[in-house]
Amino acid sequence: MEKSNQVAVFWDYDNCPVPSSFKSGYEIVKQIREVAQEFGSIKLLKVYTQLSEQALLSSRSSHLRSELQSSGVSITDCPQNGHKNVADQMIIVDMLTFAMDNLANSSSTTILIISGDKDFAYALSVLRLRMYNVVVIAPSTSHQSLRAQVSKFLDW
Repeated sequence: MEKSNQVAVFWDYDNCPVPSSFKSGYEIVKQIREVAQEFGSIKLLKVYTQLSEQALLSSRSSHLRSELQSSGVSITDCPQNGHKNVADQMIIVDMLTFAMDNLANSSSTTILIISGDKDFAYALSVLRLRMYNVVVIAPSTSHQSLRAQVSKFLDW
């Protein structure tokens, strides 16, 4: 691994929540970090979710958010306000912005997305065509259109 390799992690929490086998947010971030650092230095680690009023009041949710945040995860609220796919659109814009900001280093840049949503397939395909390393962590049941676009697929 070269020192210049960099990784951006985009986590679609509503599509891939913390598995019940993990006891804390610290554990899941440690696992994500270990996988991501195989590809380089993590420059960005963002989770996207709708922070509903109920979730904000939940003690478990509050602890989890605190653990994620203290582990270096930026939590991005995606209020739907009657619109669908808000988180997906925000993730796509942030992924493409990160890619544009790193055009000169595309071959040493990894975009890692945690989601099983096939709506990301086209954006990931375009990033692959531009020589970005694209890694997806998703449930093994994820649609083939998503799996076919990536450099590496890992089971969530």
